[in-house]
Amino acid sequence: MNTVESFILEGKSFEVSYSNDVPMVQSYKGVSKTIVSKDELKGFKKSKSKVDPKLVKIVREICKVLMDNKISFKVIFIKKDVEIRFDLDHYVHIYEDGRISIAGFSSDGERPLSLIYSILDSAGEVRFLRPLR
Repeated sequence: MNTVESFILEGKSFEVSYSNDVPMVQSYKGVSKTIVSKDELKGFKKSKSKVDPKLVKIVREICKVLMDNKISFKVIFIKKDVEIRFDLDHYVHIYEDGRISIAGFSSDGERPLSLIYSILDSAGEVRFLRPLR
């Protein structure tokens, strides 16, 4: 949990997976369709996320619950928002202004959302996003 906490405080994206019930925490790499060398990236600035203390508290609580239940997840810091991904189609997006969007779940009773829904509900306005048809 100490490693997770340091990632959260620094505003660095990370992922938690499990190998033989042992949590493995590593930096989030993202998805890349091409290979880009470090020389090609030299001119680009890497933005540093300044995470709101309220979001830090919420993400810390959510991570603790998910890790206690051995759920694999990814925490992605986007500007001043946070996204917690369970897989490609299931995620929770927490906005700085208190809005919370949930995608890929049809109700708050589905696992792993059911484990963290009370934290989300107390943190702000929760809404479920419906898939486009």
